[in-house]
Amino acid sequence: QQGCFQYHTGSTGTIQSYNLAGGQQLAGQNYKNCIRQEAGHCCIEYIPTSYSIDPIACALAASRCASVSTCATEYVLIPEVQHESGVDQPGSFDRFCGLFINPTGITTTNQPVTTCKSPFEVTHTTDQTNLNNMVASIATGFSFNYRQIPGNC
Repeated sequence: QQGCFQYHTGSTGTIQSYNLAGGQQLAGQNYKNCIRQEAGHCCIEYIPTSYSIDPIACALAASRCASVSTCATEYVLIPEVQHESGVDQPGSFDRFCGLFINPTGITTTNQPVTTCKSPFEVTHTTDQTNLNNMVASIATGFSFNYRQIPGNC
């Protein structure tokens, strides 16, 4: 896949942002993690084990942490995440920020997100803030366990 900074293989695995272990995500990041789609696997589920991309709160639809307007500078991009109904819908969310990740963008807990859009990729973008020490805001970053879902593509 073109444009991948990291390339993962296997039907299960873990991807995480840089400096997650250091406790603060790095400023000025814009890179793509790619996961090779295994034969017979049509979708992928990302299960958050750690997630804090931006310190904004997203408890209401007006402050949904799954939109271009709210997530303008620091976000994770996962193309065409499925809604809770389990189907892709026009306008599906793909850009997520905030302290938690959820298919609806309104949550106070982390929940898995699923997409059937291939190629499988997760892009991480952070703002240029605090360039003196290269740390973005107070966010820690993300870690996802992923599992590819078998199906008849």
